[in-house]
Amino acid sequence: MNKHIDAWARLPELPTELFELSGKLDYARDAPVITIRPHAVSPKAPVIATPRINRASHETRTYFAWVLYPHVVCTPIPDLEVLAELAPEPDRQLPPRHASDLVAIANSRHSYKLTRFRGRDLATPWGCQVRYGPWFGTIVYTQSCDDQIPDRWALSSSVLDMQVDWPGTAADMPS
Repeated sequence: MNKHIDAWARLPELPTELFELSGKLDYARDAPVITIRPHAVSPKAPVIATPRINRASHETRTYFAWVLYPHVVCTPIPDLEVLAELAPEPDRQLPPRHASDLVAIANSRHSYKLTRFRGRDLATPWGCQVRYGPWFGTIVYTQSCDDQIPDRWALSSSVLDMQVDWPGTAADMPS
């Protein structure tokens, strides 16, 4: 049993400040876990020039995409018997060499422990795993009915509980 306690003790603490750059660490809506809730993205409203010329028709297209995004899932570890079965070991993976190394990013998994949440010590430490995907996503393109109003785009992923909307082109997607 000491081997498992030592493995748990060697796990690094979840760097919440790093992962909260993209969202807030919070309890999930649909499961008894702690995860990231991405920040709401609200792009600026476009400036519309005045003579509006309506189009004769418009279209809506749906695309399916794979999304690479850090997905943090922390679960409570109720006792050392469960911990002994899981036998967490510190990660030995090297980080990707470049941000464009998408395969290395998608394959990376990191394990952490969470002993403090919302500024308070947790009664029982939680075990966390961070995976980067790929996660299934849907992109909906809606062409504007008016030539002077930009088209709308929306990227969503139910796995990540994420929705990003923006006007313009696909290249205008907020970071």
